[in-house]
Amino acid sequence: MSMHRESGMESVRLRVVAIVIALIAFQTRVVAERSWVEVKSPHFTIVSNESERSARTVAWQVEQMREVLHSLWAWARVDTAKPIFVLAVGDEASMRALAPQYWEQKGGVRPASVFVEAADRYIIALRSDLRADDREGLNPYITAYWSYVALVLNSSLDRDLPLWFQRGLAGIFSNTIVRDTSIQLGRVIPWYLQRLQQGSRLRVRDLLTIDRQSPWYTQADRLDQFDAECWAFMHFLMFGDDGAHRSQLDRFMALLHAGKLAPAALEEGFGNLDALQSGFSAYFTQRLYQYQRVDVDTRTTKEGFQGRPVPASESASLRAAFHTALNRPVEARAAIDEARKADARQATTYETEGILLDSDRKNDSARVAYAKAVELGSKNFFAYYRLAALMWVQGADSDTLASIKKSLEQSIVLNDRFAPALGLLGEANAHLGRPEDALNAARRAVSLDGGVTQRLSLARVLWTISRPDEAASEARNALTIARTEGERRTAQELLDFFQKNRHPSAAGAASSRLVVDFGFYYFGPVPSTAATSTASPATKLANRVKEFWSVPADVAAARGHVVATMTIDETGTITDIAIDQAASINAFNIAARDALAHLDPTPLSPEDNPSGRTRLTATFFYNEASTPGVVPLPSNWPPPGASRPGNGVVLPRLVREVKPQYTRLGDEGRDSRDGCDRNNRAQRRNGRDRRCRPVAGSDIRSRSGSIEGCPAMALRARDSEGRGGRCPRLNRTDVHAQVKLL
Repeated sequence: MSMHRESGMESVRLRVVAIVIALIAFQTRVVAERSWVEVKSPHFTIVSNESERSARTVAWQVEQMREVLHSLWAWARVDTAKPIFVLAVGDEASMRALAPQYWEQKGGVRPASVFVEAADRYIIALRSDLRADDREGLNPYITAYWSYVALVLNSSLDRDLPLWFQRGLAGIFSNTIVRDTSIQLGRVIPWYLQRLQQGSRLRVRDLLTIDRQSPWYTQADRLDQFDAECWAFMHFLMFGDDGAHRSQLDRFMALLHAGKLAPAALEEGFGNLDALQSGFSAYFTQRLYQYQRVDVDTRTTKEGFQGRPVPASESASLRAAFHTALNRPVEARAAIDEARKADARQATTYETEGILLDSDRKNDSARVAYAKAVELGSKNFFAYYRLAALMWVQGADSDTLASIKKSLEQSIVLNDRFAPALGLLGEANAHLGRPEDALNAARRAVSLDGGVTQRLSLARVLWTISRPDEAASEARNALTIARTEGERRTAQELLDFFQKNRHPSAAGAASSRLVVDFGFYYFGPVPSTAATSTASPATKLANRVKEFWSVPADVAAARGHVVATMTIDETGTITDIAIDQAASINAFNIAARDALAHLDPTPLSPEDNPSGRTRLTATFFYNEASTPGVVPLPSNWPPPGASRPGNGVVLPRLVREVKPQYTRLGDEGRDSRDGCDRNNRAQRRNGRDRRCRPVAGSDIRSRSGSIEGCPAMALRARDSEGRGGRCPRLNRTDVHAQVKLL
């Protein structure tokens, strides 16, 4: 019986799902069956299912709106970082298909316009069949206009504008009405006025100090009242008392733009706030309110815009992008499927699919989608930027970084105002050892968007190119202007990292610059976690070495280079490692030795190995320029006395430094045929796995004959207290420095 009920419920559930899918399909057809046109103006792209004439009118109106905002407030950054698309639809059914959630709730708002921010663009959806009524003085697109102005204001200064100013000015411009010859700015919003006339109001001093932590901003019921008061106070400053306060408002904004904090700018710009309070309180008793008429910009004409029919695949792709921004993945995927049925090679469908997968944190699948969009000739800057960002991994090798750089450069060609692409290009150039290009890109990003994200990106660039003081200063700037708790936490974490490490640490994010030149190939500065199967033998060797190189923090910003020589045989075994040219900073020599020691086991595959013993040179360049190409073998190579490392010798561990006393061992303890210690052979016969392997780096010599680390041949060393250690053989004349003993 219970099984029957479950089956029945499952049947109901399936029917409900089928109905929902059918409804989505029907709504999609309502929009899709109409033809679409595109009109491009200098700053907007209008896509409409009405006539081209109607689309031109919409384009002209939003261009006029932008122009009046810029002419009245010259400091406003009206050029947005991402393009703005306008979906202009001709009826309520089309708007419902675009934004169904507003019709899913009984008695909900049925908007005439909706503004959304997608990952790659801003989209305004509006009903172009509606017109403003001069008698009521209402703009039907008030919501979209408010959002657009708020967007411009938020991006106009590096720090937040005071809430009352931002939301008040957005309210004033939201009810802008564009006519054929003039623009009406500051028409009264009746529901705001009614709320203020009927209810209690905040005092001016309280209104001007509300911030993003205040309940007036965080609680929805209070926010409506707060928006009404912000609009009213801004209306009073712009139009009240016959415009007497407009100069004060302009002065206040100029002070903010010059970097003054809001409290100081208020005091200097407005003076006595109590005097403003009395005038503002009386403002609500008026029956008539002034507004401003501005002549339209005659340089912008409807006939000057470009228009064309839009293929079904493109219109469906744009609707998919809108649904994605509204977090409606079902409708978005339906629109993607519709677009691909019309044109399977439509790159825009893969752009939107990548954004959908990104939102689900499916990074690998998103990367594939963006790569497909690029392959199909995408003209979307974001596809190239996001593909590069998803290619970025800790320890990316130079080839990967070069691909990232190329993708970012194409993104910037398509949109040179998108700061994240410039910031990431700066970081890529820093890791590729191009400090000047890195700084140029990162500083350009900050000039476009002086917020926390780009300042932290600049800080990382400065750190990577070994300018730690400037890096810390930039991170502190980011912390000062942080808007959210998340931004403050991110900035503080980077500052803590800088403070803890003080100088770039190779064990961290490859902050010091290392170039390893194996003599027959050139490699970039970043370690790689794994060499790819297509990498050259030299790449594999360099990648392995750079995974393990490390220098102390107190010398990480210093400069120098080390030349090491070694032999590789037909099995890929590295032997005869010697420091041929030592750096003046001994830590660099030690770092090179320890890194080369990790070439055992070999990272090479059998086909990479030479046919016989081959000599190699590896040059480590620390924070200094290098010249790609062959590094000549040093003269008299290998150095006198250099010999193959002893087998079964483990890497040395520093216990303490002593003046050693050496007693030469006879050759009876060594099997000269393969270099294996007989004691190790006996242990392997007894069941212990003591493989006789040469350990690269165990025989490290300088040209002067000094020794770093444990030598490779067997000697018995005794310190002053009689303790002994197992070390390789040395000529007595080689021993003239302190040696690290096991």
